[in-house]
Amino acid sequence: MLGRFGGSAVLVGQWVVGARTLTPRFAAAAGLPYRRFLPWNLPSAATWGLVWVAVGYGASEAYQRWSWLAAVAAVVLLAGLLLLGRRALDRIDALEQA
Repeated sequence: MLGRFGGSAVLVGQWVVGARTLTPRFAAAAGLPYRRFLPWNLPSAATWGLVWVAVGYGASEAYQRWSWLAAVAAVVLLAGLLLLGRRALDRIDALEQA
């Protein structure tokens, strides 16, 4: 693919999960010259990094705003699991006594 599409394949490869780390190796194996690889890889790597920093920042903002809700949901979930576990134990005890 890199031999056929060249730089545009490098640009796309930067955004594909798992291929980002392999794209330079594939480009070298395909014989893509470094002078052709770098102008495509540099902006795609920079935008990839900026996007994930922005996602992390947004997640941080959401966490600070909604962390209380996550704590309440965790407590409710834990209480529900304990209740279900207790019911299951009661049923097992009832079956063993029968």
